[in-house]
Amino acid sequence: MSQTAFAIVPPRPASDADIHWSFVPQQAAHRFARFSAPMKRTIGEQGPGLDPHPWLARALLAAQSALPSLTRSLGHARAALQSVIVVRGLPVDPSPPATAYGGAVDPAASSQSIINLHAAAAALGLYPIAYAGESASILHAVCPVRAALGETSSHGFDTALPFHTDYADRPIDVAEADQSPAAAALIFAVEHAEPAIPMECITLWRLLGALTPEQIHIGRQAEFAVRPPAIFRGGQVTRTRRLFLADGRCRLNLGRMTGITARAARLLDDLRTILADDAMVTRIPVRRGDIVVIDNQRAIHRRAAFTPRWDGTDRYFIRMSMVPDPARGIAIDSSRPWIWS
Repeated sequence: MSQTAFAIVPPRPASDADIHWSFVPQQAAHRFARFSAPMKRTIGEQGPGLDPHPWLARALLAAQSALPSLTRSLGHARAALQSVIVVRGLPVDPSPPATAYGGAVDPAASSQSIINLHAAAAALGLYPIAYAGESASILHAVCPVRAALGETSSHGFDTALPFHTDYADRPIDVAEADQSPAAAALIFAVEHAEPAIPMECITLWRLLGALTPEQIHIGRQAEFAVRPPAIFRGGQVTRTRRLFLADGRCRLNLGRMTGITARAARLLDDLRTILADDAMVTRIPVRRGDIVVIDNQRAIHRRAAFTPRWDGTDRYFIRMSMVPDPARGIAIDSSRPWIWS
């Protein structure tokens, strides 16, 4: 078989840039803050953790009224398969919230950030969901938690998170008998940034460009065992998966994945070597108020280890996992279809 028979060409964004930046003018941000003010007054009693769909509709209406150029920009970026999107300049709450060391987001303390998240998600045509084994809320605190010492998870801190996509053990598009699909995208609101620990990512098209056609062919075989994320406790089984899909998407987790054949194990070793090249990495110097969207199947990301100060100002993002269709998952309770198995 010739090598060209192995090749796949991943969809590449219309722009050569790894990151699509959208900047919100100050006047537009002030307008959005005014339009979204009624939502802030009810976020404690009728917050998105109870039902995200009304919040998507209300936040999108506010954005379309106050930020029409941003909603168009996000729609175009999504249609162009842009792997990483950063929105800068949206309004923020007067005082930053304390880092959520308990592992749960305080909606009242982060009301504007939560509204911003929903506005961006709705403009992208995506819906937030939560996995029952990970969190009881669609709002997930990405920050150090003392009980997560030594854990390679979004609550860990002393152990680096290697390059990964989230939920790499899950099916991509369609639920299996006992497992809902992986999130299609991740969206983060930056509450506390650490300049020394930027967000780091690599787009899939850049990674595949560093591989040979034969390596890509091996990655498309179901020869990789994936353990569930460390934050999921008990009852989770190892799954056998493919790394690369024929349509140019992927799943990868260098911390939770092993090769079940010799060639698959070699490929993972090769990937570790390639991804150790600093020139491959795109760094996002985020700051408070930024919204970052990562396509969970067209980009991989990581986090370095760090030492928390435990003073309320440590690195803290609010994350939502997003899907194009909430009906594709397995709801654990029909009254809350956004909470998936």
